[in-house]
Amino acid sequence: MHVHPLLKLRYDLTARSLKTLVSREFTKLVVLGSTTVLFLGLETLFFYRIFEFLFLRTEPALHIISRALSLQLLNMVFLVFSVMLLYSNLVTSISVFLTSTDMRMLLVWPVSSGILFLNKLLETLIRSSLVLAVFVIPVLWTYGHVRGAQWWYYLATPIWLVLFLFIPGAVATPLMLLLARIFPLRRLQQGLVALGLIAMTAGLFAFRLLKVEEVFFNAGRPDQLVLWASSFHFPEWSWAPGTWLIEAIDQVLVGGANGLRSAALGRLLVGALGLSVFSTLIGAPLLRRTWERSMPVPLRKTAHRMPFGSPLLAALGLGRGDAAIVLKEAKVFTRDLSRWSQVAMMIPLIGFYLLNMHLLPFRDQFREIYFLLNLFMIAFIQAAISARYLFPSISWEGPALWLLRVSPYPMWRLVVIKFVFLTVPLLILTGVLCYFSFSMLGFEQRHLRPSLILALSTTLLLTSMAMGFGAALPRFRYEHHLEIPLGPGGVLYMLSALSSSIVYVMLLALPMIRSLRGGLFEWGNWDFSKIHPPDHLTMIAWPVLCAAGTLTWLLFGIACLGRRQEFDR
Repeated sequence: MHVHPLLKLRYDLTARSLKTLVSREFTKLVVLGSTTVLFLGLETLFFYRIFEFLFLRTEPALHIISRALSLQLLNMVFLVFSVMLLYSNLVTSISVFLTSTDMRMLLVWPVSSGILFLNKLLETLIRSSLVLAVFVIPVLWTYGHVRGAQWWYYLATPIWLVLFLFIPGAVATPLMLLLARIFPLRRLQQGLVALGLIAMTAGLFAFRLLKVEEVFFNAGRPDQLVLWASSFHFPEWSWAPGTWLIEAIDQVLVGGANGLRSAALGRLLVGALGLSVFSTLIGAPLLRRTWERSMPVPLRKTAHRMPFGSPLLAALGLGRGDAAIVLKEAKVFTRDLSRWSQVAMMIPLIGFYLLNMHLLPFRDQFREIYFLLNLFMIAFIQAAISARYLFPSISWEGPALWLLRVSPYPMWRLVVIKFVFLTVPLLILTGVLCYFSFSMLGFEQRHLRPSLILALSTTLLLTSMAMGFGAALPRFRYEHHLEIPLGPGGVLYMLSALSSSIVYVMLLALPMIRSLRGGLFEWGNWDFSKIHPPDHLTMIAWPVLCAAGTLTWLLFGIACLGRRQEFDR
């Protein structure tokens, strides 16, 4: 059997999916299509304005600077894209080669392993790289337009981009099969998540520590820019496919058709074809054996007694029913990759936030603004985490929640236990963020205690609000758990949480707002020195208000959940 039947099968499945999408979800298709077209239009306009300024609105003598800046920008962008594509192909190839439901059928067909591997490699490339290609092509077309590219450049650009996309896919796919032969599939997925988090963290911190703004401050004179542009050459990254692509595009734009014989384009073509053949020679023999090894082996069920009555849980005043809920929450959280990986992903983002706090300029001039901004950002971070974990916590129980509804176990205890279990880590995180941000911004330590009290009170209010909205507007039927916070209830919660955070910050800025009176729109009347840490009245009034709000939101969620009769939608 040749490759044609497999391609025909893929084509038929894709056509049927599109017909189903058009017939059943036409409105969603129109909205997504319109959004995509609008985004592509705005993206094209954005890059056109940048390249137009560099090449069409500058003197011809300065085009040497424009060329160097644009090529350096594109080179760095495609270097980042290469790393992203390598990681994306690693993750996507697991679902395409190992966990896909059609592999059981395809492996019994009279088709060679090489043909099947190439078919799955093509599917991996489409899934992992199609979106990137769609958004990159307008950038390259716009770049060629402002540099006077000929008509065949627009036809050749997608072909060159496909060659570029084949290289990370051809490297990642056999690498994944080799790793799957060594590690269990679940551990491999967890390892890739950890690897992605480490890479993202290192990239964010490295980029921020470069302090790009200082480069423009130190080398901002025209003569220095001309000297830099005159000595510009492509970095010695002969191994980087992105460098081959950008160098080939530059030589085509400079030399026209003569650029098609450039060494960079030859390296891109040979690299894509050679790595595809090499990937097939390694991956095809591994495909069937790796798939068989990745199949889950049924484990013998062993009965064991759950420690519902352990001394630690009893000391906390929890009965057997409460202890079962706590242990279930802990086990589900630690075993569900999609939950704890989101927490791990937030750690580098929070670290990046603290690093930016440390590198903020003009601390003395804008100390009061930074004080308010820091407290607002801490509240916003807690609201975002609450929307991800507390709001969908009731919906995660699914239709099985009716078992608790008809059992003697009270529903209010379920809501309270989930609230306490998920809120305590957020309170600890609030304290950590307050302490480190105050230290990095150089605020006086005597202001830390009142600010910490207000921040902890706000965290309690936001988490109880998330629990209340989640219990009142649950979603028990969903295809992916990320759909829950993106629904109407999640949007309503985020708007309410954002409004509460703004009120919280405005309360601290109340002395300055009172002094504005009628001069709100005159910048000279904005005296930020009147912003001061909370006084004793604020330290008492705001925590009391938050405590009352916390109790109200919890009672609201308990009442709505207690009256609910349907748990299947």
